[in-house]
Amino acid sequence: MLDAVTGRYRSSQDSIAEFSSVRQALEPFIQRLLVDGSAKVQAAAMQLSRKYDLLPSHEILVRLIKQETTDESVRIAALQAMADEKGVISN
Repeated sequence: MLDAVTGRYRSSQDSIAEFSSVRQALEPFIQRLLVDGSAKVQAAAMQLSRKYDLLPSHEILVRLIKQETTDESVRIAALQAMADEKGVISN
């Protein structure tokens, strides 16, 4: 795999280790970012949660879907995450 920043090739072990460390760094904060953040922060947090397989709690997903002030893209992503959780769809 080619590293987009350095331009060097990385082994899959490096990628797995990077994925794991990013996931561990995000995990304590992702729920709070989805609840307390601005629309842009919520959208980015939702994208990161899906990319790094950090499914938000069911309660947060429901809250994001029901909340009328939530950005449309975040509501859609929350619906997709809920469907993934239930095994209805997969990417």
